[in-house]
Amino acid sequence: MAATSDVLEFRDYRMGFRDDELVHDLIDGMSFGVPTGGVLGVVGESGCGKSMTALSVMRLLPSAAVVQGGEILFNGENLLARSEAQMGEIRGRDIAMVFQEPMTSLNPVHAVGRQIEEVLRIHRSGMSAEERRNATIELLRQVGIANPQNRYTQYPHQLSGGMRQRVMIAIAVACRPQLLLADEPTTALDGTIQAQVLALMQNLKEQTRGSIMLITHNLGIVVETCDQVVIMYAGRIVERGTVERIFDHAAHPYTRGLLASLPSLAGDTGELHSIPGSVPSVADFERGCRFAPRCELRREYCAREVPPMTALSPEHAVACWVTGGGRSE
Repeated sequence: MAATSDVLEFRDYRMGFRDDELVHDLIDGMSFGVPTGGVLGVVGESGCGKSMTALSVMRLLPSAAVVQGGEILFNGENLLARSEAQMGEIRGRDIAMVFQEPMTSLNPVHAVGRQIEEVLRIHRSGMSAEERRNATIELLRQVGIANPQNRYTQYPHQLSGGMRQRVMIAIAVACRPQLLLADEPTTALDGTIQAQVLALMQNLKEQTRGSIMLITHNLGIVVETCDQVVIMYAGRIVERGTVERIFDHAAHPYTRGLLASLPSLAGDTGELHSIPGSVPSVADFERGCRFAPRCELRREYCAREVPPMTALSPEHAVACWVTGGGRSE
C-alpha cells in the first residue's frame, strides 16, 4: 500500500537479534507506508515485533538488534543512512514517539514542565526561557491538563496515569512533528481515559496536519481511529489494507481469528473465540509461514514456503497460500 504520498515507507525492511554467534530473524521483508495526513494502525499480539518497528524508525533499537537490509524512507530519505547527529535533529522535531508506559519514560527527578521545555530548548534554540515556559504551559493546556501553571512545576509521581500520558503527548507534539509514533499509548488507562487520549491525539493530528502510526493489539481502537491497518504476526505482515476492507473482508486466518475474538456488541454471551497456541519465540520461527503451527487452514507446504503478499484489491493484500490464491495444489 506504499505510495509516493506516504510520509513514511518501509521497503523490504529486515532486522534480527544477535544471540551469541547467531542472528535470529525477527522482522522479515516488511513493506508498508504511513499515508501523509492519515492514521495507520499496526496490530498484533505481544512479541510480534510492533514496538521494534517503531523503534526502528527512531533508530533506538536495543544493542542486540541487527539491521539486515531494506530501507525506511521518511519523505523519501532513507533513515537508515542518516548519521546519529542527523537522527538527533529528526527525533522530536520531525518524528516523535509516545511510549507505552509514561512512568518509565518520564524522568522522575525533573518537573514535567522542564521535560517539555527540553524538547523546545533542543529544537527551538531561538526561544527565550520565558517563551519556552509560556509555550510549555500552553502545551499542557492543549493536551487537556487543568491548572497548567501548577502542573508545570509538579513531578511525574504527582500526576495520574492519564495526566502522565498527556504530558508524554505534549512532549511529542511540542515541535509539531510530521509523524507521531504511538506505541500502545492507552494500555494502562481505563476506558474513559483511553477514549480521551485517542481523541486528543486525533485532534492534535488535525491541527498539525501530521500523520500517526498507532501500534496496538486492540482492534476496537483501530476501527475507531485508523484509516489503514497492517496486521503483523511474528515479525511479518500477514495482511494490510484500509480499515473497511480488513474488517469487512478479512482474508488471513490470523486476522479472522483476531476479529472473532472481539466481544459482540449484540450482547452475545457465548464463548469468545481464541486462537490456539501462542506467538513463538524468535528462535522458533517456522521457515515458511510463521503462523502455520496455529492455523486451522494450514497445508503441508505452509511451514516450508513463505507466502508472498498477494493483492486482493487495490486496497487490500494478504500473505497466505490458502486464502491469497498464491499456490495451486
